[in-house]
Amino acid sequence: MKRSIFASIFAAGALLSGSALAQNAVGIATSSAGSFYHTMGSVMAATLAEKNNIQMRVQPFASPNIHLPAVNAGQIEFGLANIFEADLALGGKDFFAGRTNPNLRLVTVTAPLRTGIFVRKYSDI
Repeated sequence: MKRSIFASIFAAGALLSGSALAQNAVGIATSSAGSFYHTMGSVMAATLAEKNNIQMRVQPFASPNIHLPAVNAGQIEFGLANIFEADLALGGKDFFAGRTNPNLRLVTVTAPLRTGIFVRKYSDI
């Protein structure tokens, strides 16, 4: 049930983006193979193909700080990044120093990425 709801929402976003209508397949930028974003992009592509007959091609990049400018420029339709990276890209901060990316838009929130910090069991920390 959740997969088909997600696929429908994502498909609506794909169809509402102008460039997606003009092509038979759309691209989704992810981080390198084996990463969390690459796995998420692969699952999205398979789900969209199965549930909505939308062909999505996963295109791995080194990281979101490389592919977000490509999404901004219209060179690829979608990209996966966390909200912190997207904020940096929009504002032209840190990795994107002086290069704002004002054409980025959030289509959907896919999964909360909660992060923990670990130390060894008997650490003094």
